[in-house]
Amino acid sequence: MTHSSSDSSRFSVELQKKEYVSELVLSMEPRNTVLITGDLGKIRNITLLEEMVLEFLGTNGRIRLDITIDELLAFLSHLQDDS
Repeated sequence: MTHSSSDSSRFSVELQKKEYVSELVLSMEPRNTVLITGDLGKIRNITLLEEMVLEFLGTNGRIRLDITIDELLAFLSHLQDDS
């Protein structure tokens, strides 16, 4: 997964077995929405890979999101400001 432009973030979901996928819906409506739900299992680790990919590692798989440390810190800062 490569880091994309600042106006877009890529993600990936990898589950060890298809049984861990609860729902996969591809909407044919005008909105063209996609819903993916599943069971990541117990979260074992959260890491920032190569300072640009946030990874949630669970017992059943992983979720990766392209986000830089600066973007992550900016979002976390906004959360603190709202509290």
